[in-house]
Amino acid sequence: MVTDRKGFTLVELLAVTGIIAILAFFALPRYNVVYKEQSLYTAARQLAVDVRYARTTAVESMSKVTVNVQADRYDISSEIPSIAAKSENLPAGIQVENPGALSFDALGNPVDASGNPIPALYTFNLKDNRGQYYYVKITPVTGKVTVDHNP
Repeated sequence: MVTDRKGFTLVELLAVTGIIAILAFFALPRYNVVYKEQSLYTAARQLAVDVRYARTTAVESMSKVTVNVQADRYDISSEIPSIAAKSENLPAGIQVENPGALSFDALGNPVDASGNPIPALYTFNLKDNRGQYYYVKITPVTGKVTVDHNP
């Protein structure tokens, strides 16, 4: 007797569901680690983008623009009141280990609070609560901003 079978049996469905559950059991912990690492990288990239924005704004407005980085947030301000200030909070669990202020002069050169050119590579160290680091580096003279996993 031949019957037309359509669909799957309950045993087949349970077997596939079990295989998917086992794969998810091993994949989800790794996903959580990748998500946290990506959060740190994203915060470092956003800080780098905003530092570049500060440099561009300084050149466009022909004024000094300052990036003031605190442990859990950073602010961008200008000497000219008409230029909108910007403030950003870092994601939870991410801190800047070496807070400080960096300015850009009207030519886009990175300078310290006194207006003197920075003598060496300027770095903001971002750290998450797992001890992972990303570094936002500002090159003296050129003001080039990079993000790196290595100090």
